[in-house]
Amino acid sequence: MNGDHKVTSWGGRVAIVSAALRLPGGNCEQSYWDSLQDGTDAIRRTADSAPDFGQHPLGTPDNARFISAYGAIDAATAFDHQRFGMSAAEAMLTDPQHRTLLELADEALHRAAVSSTGRARTAVFVGTGPTSYDEVVRRHLAGTPGVDDFAVELGTARDYAAGKIAYRLDLKGPAVNVLAACSTALVAAHLGCRALLAGEADTALVGVSAIRFPEWRGYWAVPGSISSVDGVCRPFDARAGGTVPADGAGALVLKRLDDALAAGDDVLAVIRGSATNNDGAKPGFASVSSASQEAVIRAALHAASVDPNAVSYVESHGTATRLGDAVEWSTLQKVFRRNDRPLYVGAVKGNIGHTREAAGFAGLLKAVSSLRHGLVPPTANFATLPTEMHVDDSAVRPVSKAQTIDTAPGRVVGVSAFGLGGSNCHLVLEAPPERAPARGGTRGVVLLSSHRLDTLDADTERVRDLLGSRPEAAAPLAHRAQRRAHPHRYRRFVRLDGGPGDGVFAAPAGRVPKRPDKIVFAFPGVGSEYIGMGAGLVKTSAVFRRSIEESVQMAADRGVDISEVFATAPQPDAEPSRSLDLLRMVRGAGGAHRPGALDSLPGRHLALFAVQMAYVDMFAAAGIRPAAVLGHSLGEWTAATVAGVLRKRDAVELIAKRAELIRESGPGATIAVAAPADEVVPLLNGRMTLAADNSAQSCTVSGPADAAEEVQRVLGAQGIVFQQVDSGLAFHNEQLSDASVHLREMLRDRSFGTSDIDIASGVTGTWSVGAALDAEYWQRQLTAAVQFRSALRTVAGRYRVLVEIGPGNIRPWAAQTAEGLESIRVARASYEGVPDLTVYEQALASLWMRGHEPIWPSRESASEAIAEPEAAPSLHRSVFDPRGTAAAPESAQPHRAGPDEPAAEGRPERAEIGLQSLTDQLGLMWCALLGLAEVDPDAHFFDMGGDSLLGRHLIAMVQEYSGTAVPGTVVFESGSLRGMATSIHAWISRERIAQERKH
Repeated sequence: MNGDHKVTSWGGRVAIVSAALRLPGGNCEQSYWDSLQDGTDAIRRTADSAPDFGQHPLGTPDNARFISAYGAIDAATAFDHQRFGMSAAEAMLTDPQHRTLLELADEALHRAAVSSTGRARTAVFVGTGPTSYDEVVRRHLAGTPGVDDFAVELGTARDYAAGKIAYRLDLKGPAVNVLAACSTALVAAHLGCRALLAGEADTALVGVSAIRFPEWRGYWAVPGSISSVDGVCRPFDARAGGTVPADGAGALVLKRLDDALAAGDDVLAVIRGSATNNDGAKPGFASVSSASQEAVIRAALHAASVDPNAVSYVESHGTATRLGDAVEWSTLQKVFRRNDRPLYVGAVKGNIGHTREAAGFAGLLKAVSSLRHGLVPPTANFATLPTEMHVDDSAVRPVSKAQTIDTAPGRVVGVSAFGLGGSNCHLVLEAPPERAPARGGTRGVVLLSSHRLDTLDADTERVRDLLGSRPEAAAPLAHRAQRRAHPHRYRRFVRLDGGPGDGVFAAPAGRVPKRPDKIVFAFPGVGSEYIGMGAGLVKTSAVFRRSIEESVQMAADRGVDISEVFATAPQPDAEPSRSLDLLRMVRGAGGAHRPGALDSLPGRHLALFAVQMAYVDMFAAAGIRPAAVLGHSLGEWTAATVAGVLRKRDAVELIAKRAELIRESGPGATIAVAAPADEVVPLLNGRMTLAADNSAQSCTVSGPADAAEEVQRVLGAQGIVFQQVDSGLAFHNEQLSDASVHLREMLRDRSFGTSDIDIASGVTGTWSVGAALDAEYWQRQLTAAVQFRSALRTVAGRYRVLVEIGPGNIRPWAAQTAEGLESIRVARASYEGVPDLTVYEQALASLWMRGHEPIWPSRESASEAIAEPEAAPSLHRSVFDPRGTAAAPESAQPHRAGPDEPAAEGRPERAEIGLQSLTDQLGLMWCALLGLAEVDPDAHFFDMGGDSLLGRHLIAMVQEYSGTAVPGTVVFESGSLRGMATSIHAWISRERIAQERKH
């Protein structure tokens, strides 16, 4: 190796974990690969004559010809500005290269499942090509509100490409613009790798965008230049006569390999090493140096700790210029000629043309796909090497037809890019390590989000189709979706209901609130507990298991064994099932046999308490904490524990003693009735009393067993549905008076904590405070009827979301009683075959749709590699072309008054400005600045795409309209149109009065 290029090995490897692209022949990895594999020449050729914007800048020399051939990409100027919170007006000011790069960066980060927290350590290394877009903007939008020199510079200058991506996507690592001509993309990848290995970032976004504007349909070719005179690019071919220009853009997400494998990322390829250098002094700035090319390749191999013989394929720079190809071919001969196996040389420019700054990206992505498939596609338009480039007995070979390559461990491929001016770069890649087979596990919930409902629906259909045909995709898709950031306003989750053919459930779409909805934890009483409740989570969640083990040990210390309740699940938890235990469902949990631990009242109470506390601990580990709690009967003890009124160990002791006191009070009966309490109470015989007023359609009565028989006959005669709770005891009845006195005495010397969250009392039905939950409260709680219907209404007056913790019946009671109170369940019923983890994750997903960002449980099957469905282009991609020739929307072309045309209402005297006219005029200003057709009075300036720069323009427009300098603090005292008008109007009125007093 050249001694001037000493490079140490990396000491680490970098994984490419996602890619997004817009290249001739493909808008996604698969379509691009299909085009390459077929040997397609993706250059667009037409019979067009030279357009006005295609005139040769030097006056069209006599020997120049316009060649109507170009490597174009689809919808080069299209952009979905709403996706990024940009206004239509700002989008029009933004260079198409920047727009496309922003979309691709967002797509790549989404596919890589980079989380919100992960974006704090995400670096950006991107580059764009030179642009004339600023000239077009200045020429066609001169005088438009919001368009000045600074705005045009921000929208078009290459200096701001990386910063815009970091700003729009909330990336807080280094953000660097890379400018290295044709090697820009590979140099960006090289810098991204170095930043990762140096610890400057945990994720690196590298990208490039090279899109000409106005859109090219061809080019001027002069004999002897680098441009092909016949519109065909033939790298390394005997007939090569120059390159064909093309557009292209792409983005990659990189991570340290160990981090990517630990996270279960889909590793596309591994970068083992890279190097970059420059030609330095040479005969001419545009000439090339074989010595420098050789040095950079050898330096990259050294950094990768491999020798040339390990390389099976190099994706070359290959421009199809005779001199450039000859120099590069000789370089490859120097490095790889003596390999003991063939070294295949590919050249993607034959397929797509020369994408300038994006050339290295096109080659890199081709190499990545070749590694994944073990195949090098044929180079389009290649037939035979020139005689002068042929070397006998050389391992270096061109690719005229597809060739298989060895991708076994230790075998690598290389990618070269040599920039005009001498910036050279070479990367060494290897295939990703083999993954361990997935070990099963529950399939999980797939989260979807978008900025618009139609795009969300389109994404949903693609996921539904994938899960319907490949159920095994559910777990890896869920894992990625639960890790990634979801900044968009519309959300939905999708769940596979069962095996193939069982269907896919998609939740109704919802708009996430600006602030997460506060939630209430509701704890049911006994009646729905069963053997095996939560057993699936004991197997799959360390947090749940530890909580259960702690409760089981505390119960054992009180002489109660509840361990068997959580030992096995009645349904296999590893695989979902849509089947129901119909007998158990018809009987209800109360009619099911309760063996072992659930035969005893202390066992039933402590088992239910244990599972409720375990779910609370699961939510705490997920970062979810309630703003309020309420409980039904026994559940009120759990609520008090969660609120901090009781310590968990004390609660276990007291619940066990309370249950013993109830059991010792003698036999009785409790009946659940499907009717309002005010209809049922008059039917009672005086010995049975109301035990719980549960909802507008449900109550419970209790009393002596012999009196229950008579009440059941009366209820049956009235056609009222009822069910006897199989406890053989009377709950919340005066029969427990002696027990309540004993309980109060036990609690007399206890200390109770003070809650820092709201508690809805089941005794009073109103809000309570921790200090009120004393010994006398718990005495009353044992005998008094549960006022749960009132408690639900109390909760609904302050909160919107209720989470039922553990198995129970609270959700239907809430639906019957408290309109507008949404209920979420976290546990499956005893008769369901759905896995416990799936139900819990669906609860997290429901909270996620309401603005929470939970920490999701890890899953064993996350390492399985499943490709996500490719996202189609947005259904409403707006095209912005300030020349007005590409269907620019009217809303993006603000109205401007002509020299003889008055302003909308003229400039009024300050005394004449009314609130409504000011509001109307402000609305017109918003429309002009933001590119809107109309604006709602309650719309928010910054939500509609406004920013500080447009804010400055708005302040100036308000001053021009009102004839007075209204301070910016007044203009933006409120961000809404209505509030802004009110603030400005009040300030102008005060100023007018003050001026009148002076005079």
